[in-house]
Amino acid sequence: MQYSFLFTLLAAGFLHLAAVSFANAQAVPISLVRDHVVVVHGNVGDLKKLNFIVDTGGRTILDRSIAEKLHLHGAPSQTHVIDGDLRGTDIFLPEIGIGPVQQRNFPVTVLDLSDLQRELGTRIDALVGLDLLAGHSFRIEYIAQRIVFGPVCDREQWVDFQKDGSFLVLKAEYGGQHLNLMLDTGTSALVLFRQRGLKTPSSEGESQGANLMGHFKLSEIAAPGVRLGQAEFRNPAAFFTDDRHLSQYQFDGLLGVSGLCVREIAVDFERGRFSWEPQGADSSCNPTYARLRLQR
Repeated sequence: MQYSFLFTLLAAGFLHLAAVSFANAQAVPISLVRDHVVVVHGNVGDLKKLNFIVDTGGRTILDRSIAEKLHLHGAPSQTHVIDGDLRGTDIFLPEIGIGPVQQRNFPVTVLDLSDLQRELGTRIDALVGLDLLAGHSFRIEYIAQRIVFGPVCDREQWVDFQKDGSFLVLKAEYGGQHLNLMLDTGTSALVLFRQRGLKTPSSEGESQGANLMGHFKLSEIAAPGVRLGQAEFRNPAAFFTDDRHLSQYQFDGLLGVSGLCVREIAVDFERGRFSWEPQGADSSCNPTYARLRLQR
């Protein structure tokens, strides 16, 4: 009886700690542009309610107009993207953040985001990368349209990730080949790099594609499936692209998570895990729609 009573006390204490821990999670509303681009309100210094895109596919980038409002200047720089290099300026922001995540004296790159704003049909003040969010576990709930910062609960579907600078790299299998794929919330499909020597089915013609950082040529391929951990995603929207400008990176392509028909994703920095919740069998998610979102 004493052991039973002690176990009950320990269990109650654990449940209380867990409840307090998860109660500390903070949710911030998001909006979805084109059903996969995550836009959230953030701040830069005293400028509030700015439109930030949560983009795990790169470091944090600030629109030139915001830097000009704050009279900030810095050193010239180049940002590597699929179709070449973009010329910008590196500066330090006195403060930048989203909800509970606030960083001071934070380095960002300044670029002209006007083309992206026209493409998406909404004002974009910054692209927020994992350099800003690193160390702050979060989940993105696409159905509930919110991002929640705080502890991540266990899920059935998960895979370990490795950090490569500002990127998260996941191990995957494709057609019997082992791949390293960069997690990219700004892309809506699987994009494989042509120069990595991957064996793929024949392509189905070229088209023009786009993600948050530019346009590039795509060749659609009939992907048999992609395996992450114990889960297999069958017939995902998949493409080949030229990656000659990205040869310095160690991953083999981009994993656009929204093209995998998930209802939410989570990045757990404490345990080094990426996890997801699949949409139900009755969902209207269609990989063909992901193809339409990525192609121009």
